[in-house]
Amino acid sequence: MGYAFQNERYTTGTNKFDMLAAAYEFPRLRVVANYQHQDDGRVATGQKSREYQIGVNAPFGAATVALGYAKAVTRNGAGREIVDASGMSAMATYDLTKRTRLYMALRKLSVDRADGSQAFEQTRYGVGMTHSF
Repeated sequence: MGYAFQNERYTTGTNKFDMLAAAYEFPRLRVVANYQHQDDGRVATGQKSREYQIGVNAPFGAATVALGYAKAVTRNGAGREIVDASGMSAMATYDLTKRTRLYMALRKLSVDRADGSQAFEQTRYGVGMTHSF
C-alpha cells in the first residue's frame, strides 16, 4: 500500500495530486487498485478530477493474463462534469526463457464530453517480444 502527493506550481496556479495505491497477492492471483484526486488551479474556475483503476494479474505457469479497468471524471469549479473517460485493457505474456517474453495486449479507451459528444475513442493492440539484458 502506498500514498503519493505532488504539488506543481505554475504562474497560472497550482496543480495538486493525491494518490493512494494498493496491491494484494492471493495464492494464484494479484489484485492492484489505485485512486487519484487532482485539483487543478491553473484553470480560471478550477477543476477537479477523480481517477480509479483496478486490475488483476493471473499467472498460469510460464503465461500470465492481466486485465484492467480505469475511469476518470473531471468536473469544473461549479461541480459540473466536463469529461468522462474510461478504458479497459487485457494482456497476455508468455516467458520463453528467464529473459525473453512474448506478449499480446489490447486496450480500449473512450473519452466523452459533458455535451454528450465523444471526444475520443480508440482501440489499440500490440504483439511482440521483449528481451532483458
